[in-house]
Amino acid sequence: MSRVILYIAASLDGFIARPDGDLSWLTQHQNPDGQDYGYSELIKSTSATIMGAKTYEWLLQFEEWPESKERPTYVITHRMLKAVPDANIIFYSGDLKDLVRAIKEKSTKDIWLVGGAALAQSFMREWLIDEIILSVLPLLLGDGISLFGSLQKEVNLKLVNQKAFKSGIVQMHYQVQK
Repeated sequence: MSRVILYIAASLDGFIARPDGDLSWLTQHQNPDGQDYGYSELIKSTSATIMGAKTYEWLLQFEEWPESKERPTYVITHRMLKAVPDANIIFYSGDLKDLVRAIKEKSTKDIWLVGGAALAQSFMREWLIDEIILSVLPLLLGDGISLFGSLQKEVNLKLVNQKAFKSGIVQMHYQVQK
C-alpha cells in the first residue's frame, strides 16, 4: 500500500524557513561529499508529489522545473498561480483526503509530501502522513516558520532509521503511529 511521506529539511531549532519565508539557507549549506540525502531513492519510490503554493512559487525561480514531466505534481492552492509549460502540474483546492485517495487509486507507489509548513500541518491534523523523513541542518535560525507549529494534538512517532552525514546533517526517518 502506498504511503504519504513528508521528506523535508529543518534547522536544529525546528524551522523550515525564515520568518519572511526565505529558504536560501537550505541551498547555502556545505555539502562536501555531494550527498543527495536519499532524494533519488525517494523519487524512485514515489509516483506523485504534493506541495503547497509557497513551495511551488519558490521552485519557480529555477530555470527548469525540477520534477519529472511524467510524474504529477499537485499544488495545493486557493489562488491562481503561474503554470510551468510542459510540466505535469495540477492545481488543487479540494479535500486533502480525497486527493490522497485518488492518487493512491492510480498507483501503489508512495506519495512525496514536500511542504511547506501549513500543508504539513494540515496533512498531520487529518492523519494523512504515514512517514516523516526529516533532515536537520546544523544551524539555528532563531526564528522562522515552524515545521508543525501547533498541531493541537500529540502525535507519536516510531524511529525507523537515522543517519549522520559528514556535512553535519542528521536525517531521521519516522513512522507516524496512528
